Amino acid sequence: MQNKTTIAICGREFKIVSDDSGEYIHQLAYELNERIKKTSADYIGLPTGPATALTALQILDELTKKKKLLEEVSTELQNVKDKLKQTEIELRILEEKAEIGQNAKLKRALERIKNMEAEKNNGKSER
Repeated sequence: MQNKTTIAICGREFKIVSDDSGEYIHQLAYELNERIKKTSADYIGLPTGPATALTALQILDELTKKKKLLEEVSTELQNVKDKLKQTEIELRILEEKAEIGQNAKLKRALERIKNMEAEKNNGKSER
């Protein structure tokens, strides 16, 4: 649903139509106004227009750096997922090898039991 909100930035009113709540839009406007005030204070005597442009540049810089960081973290996460998948495959292979080894041990033990039973039965038949 489209929400209509009126906000003020640097004393000028703007009508905003957005899917976001009016409260959220007002919070953004408040934060922007605070940042513009800070930029104006940092550059004493800087008119509102240039202060707004510098603030926008600072925000764009932050956004660009965060996007880059997000991409790096996403790539790292994908690498970890790939390694985990490879490790799971290796684990399954090792489990299968262990099972085969266990089966071979069991098979040898069964053979020994059969041989012992056969020897026992041969001993009884010789008597």
